[in-house]
Order: sequence, then structure tokens, then C-alpha cells
Amino acid sequence: MPNRREFLQIGLVSSTLPILAGEQSEASSYSRVNRLQMHAVIVETTSPLALAFRAAAVERGLEAHGIQDDITDLWYNVLDRQWKSAPAALAGITLSTSLFCLETFARDYGMRVWFRALHYKTANGRAEHLISGDERLVEQAAALDGEWGPAFARFVTAVPLAKSSDLRQKIVETAALVSEEPGPMVSWIIAPRGIF
Repeated sequence: MPNRREFLQIGLVSSTLPILAGEQSEASSYSRVNRLQMHAVIVETTSPLALAFRAAAVERGLEAHGIQDDITDLWYNVLDRQWKSAPAALAGITLSTSLFCLETFARDYGMRVWFRALHYKTANGRAEHLISGDERLVEQAAALDGEWGPAFARFVTAVPLAKSSDLRQKIVETAALVSEEPGPMVSWIIAPRGIF
């Protein structure tokens, strides 16, 4: 049988358990809340790079939309309706023409492109990425390792929300060989203005 001192210690410890549990849940929700919540990804289905990104993004729980250099159906049936009710962040790897259309539509809904990476094949067959956008995002993307598609999926599911007003541009060359692509591919993140 516990004495008075042990009884008080047990009572004190048990009364702090809900507080400690709340702090742990706040810490885990803090990391979720302070990251950009990605709504979905859009991929060019004729691109091996985009398909690798799609597989990794779906594995991380993101909804994926496939296009073939024509966003008309996706725009009218999904994005326009969704952005009218609540603009949400998107990421993708598409042809540059598809991004141009999405970027134009996004402006009407208070959204903008925060990050883009143009992908090229160098003369020696290596991949070159011309990365531009928010300084913090460019620095993080320049440090991505491994194949770009899966690495970009990890990147878009962990983008922190932090203020940065500087724009930056950087060229990164990777050892991975680029497969044949249907045209100039670009990785991008579109999100509401003022979110960062």
C-alpha cells in the first residue's frame, strides 16, 4: 500500500500526463502545420521523369492527375471548381506548355508559381536542372540527391512554410542519365500568394 508521499507523487505524475501528451501532439501537428500542404500532383504521362515522380508522390499519399500536354479536361472538371472554392497547392512535372497554361489560370485565383526546375540533357548525357524561385526552395532543391522524380516527390511533401522574399536561380548537374522525354520538362510548385 502506498504511503502519503508515494500517493502524492503518483497523483502529480499522472496529472501531468495529459499535458505531456498534448505537447507531443502539438509538436507533431506543428511540423504538419508549418509545411505546405500539397493538394495533388499533375504529371505528363508520356514522360518517364514525370511517371517516376507520380509513383513516389502517390506512395506518399498525394492524389495524382495525368495529362498528355493538354490540361483542358483537368482544368474544367477539377482545378477550376476546386480553386473557386479554395485555392490549394499543386506540384507537377509537365511539359513547359502545360505549366504556362496552369500559371496563367492560377493568377486569376490568387496563386503563383513559387518554384520551377527546367530539365535538360547535357551533351555528355547527364541531367541538368535550371532551378529558380523562392530562395529557400531553390537551396533545398539544389541539395536533392538521387533520381530527380522520386527526390522531387520527397521535396514537395516536406516544403516548410517560412518567409523568404529573395528569388534565386541555380544550375545543378546530376550524374543520372536523362531518359528520352517528350519535350522540355519542368518541375514546379504552384501555391496561393502570401502562403510563404
